[in-house]
Order: sequence, then structure tokens, then C-alpha cells
Amino acid sequence: MDALRRDYPEFAEAVSAVLDQQLQEVMRRIPQPVQQQTAITAADLNQHYAEVAVEVRHPGWKEAVAQPVFRGWLERQPREVRMLAASESPQDASRLLDLYFDGTKTSSAQRTQRLSSAAAIPSGRSGVSARAKPIEEMSDAEYWAYQDELDKQKR
Repeated sequence: MDALRRDYPEFAEAVSAVLDQQLQEVMRRIPQPVQQQTAITAADLNQHYAEVAVEVRHPGWKEAVAQPVFRGWLERQPREVRMLAASESPQDASRLLDLYFDGTKTSSAQRTQRLSSAAAIPSGRSGVSARAKPIEEMSDAEYWAYQDELDKQKR
């Protein structure tokens, strides 16, 4: 190739350009090594470990947090609880899910109690229920239960 460049420089440039183009085409057709295609970064591995840690404690948590009910619950929570959702820590995620699942268990228990008390045999007395705590201290579920009770008494 050196002799060709020396004797016929213009022809050598044209041949060299064509050869470079063909070489690049061949290099594109050669598959990348499998190691490069499936490389896992440390960040990917840490993310996976964090997800597994949360999954062990709360199986099916990804489906739960994808529900609109969870998003609505999260929006009604204090700032500290919402900050748990923004954290990268699996411990914070577990704590957030603990709060969510405990809250939903409590509200379903309250619903069950409210339904069973509504199904009780009336004593014949008109009951004026006394609030156990002020409205300002009630959770959302307690407040709505209180409102339901007031509506029931009005009927």
C-alpha cells in the first residue's frame, strides 16, 4: 500500500477511502461481545437489592403503589410521610409501606366495626354519640366515619 501511495497518490487515496468504508461496514456486522451487552452496573445491582429487600417485607408492593388508592393516600399524608416516598433507601420504602398497610387495615377494621354496629339491634333509645376526640385530631378515616354517623342520626 505504501508503494501504491508513493507511485499513484490519487489512486491510493480513493482505494484507501473505499477500504476504510468497507472495513467499517464489516465491523458493524460483527456482533458485540456478550459481556458488553449484558453488563450490569453497580447502580443496577444496588437498585435490584433494594427492590428485593422491600419485596421480602411487602410482597406485591409494586402493584400496590401503582394503584390510585395508594397515590390518594400518599397525597393526604403529612410532609414527613411524603418525604419517605422520595427517598432512595429501602428502609424508608418499607416504613412507608408499613404505614400504608397499617392504615388500610385500620380503616377496613373501622368500616367493619361501623357496619356491625349499624346492624346491631336498636335498644330503643335515640343515641347521641359522643365524640372520643376533637375533629382536629381525627384521621381522614375517623372524620368520614364521624360524618357517616351524623348522617345516619339525621335520618
